[in-house]
Amino acid sequence: MIAPIRESEPEAAERRQRLRLAHQGVFSTLLDPRPAPKTDSPTVPRWQAWLLAGWMVSVVALYFASMLGWW
Repeated sequence: MIAPIRESEPEAAERRQRLRLAHQGVFSTLLDPRPAPKTDSPTVPRWQAWLLAGWMVSVVALYFASMLGWW
């Protein structure tokens, strides 16, 4: 049976909102603003990504083969 959704009390919702605002105020004073995302970073070519994925699969396969005594 799926449990019924509890109705939240308005006081609890207001308290959560006040706590969220307090946390945001504290975090904004202690932490640096988020850095802008880097758009000039080079992208990895598709063939290099597939080469890395294939290499990882082969290494894991060889590891399991050696653990099972097949290699």
